[in-house]
Amino acid sequence: MGARHKPREGASALLVDRFTQRVRERFPAAPAGEARRIARYACGRGTERVGVLAGPDGYLDHAVELAVVAHLRHRFTEYEPLLAAGVDRDDARARVQPRVLALLGRWGSGCRPSGAA
Repeated sequence: MGARHKPREGASALLVDRFTQRVRERFPAAPAGEARRIARYACGRGTERVGVLAGPDGYLDHAVELAVVAHLRHRFTEYEPLLAAGVDRDDARARVQPRVLALLGRWGSGCRPSGAA
């Protein structure tokens, strides 16, 4: 993992821990290590990712959902190869949405976040 994905010192380490715990609570069947991987990326230093911007608990829940959806899209679907092949981002997201939703269900979320597209 590159330096740009490392959490900031101090309070950010607490945010990564809290974010990791929330991912585990909302997606209990996620493979081992994925919750921490998602949290570290979402809370990366020097970014405007959802984890860094998460504040109140309600937004943290939404941030977790968005981060998990993005993680699934990038790591567990053909999304990036589609983009590399010149497919429009919105079209690529639409193509992988069924797989993302299936994985969300398998990971135990039972939700359909708006960012799943």
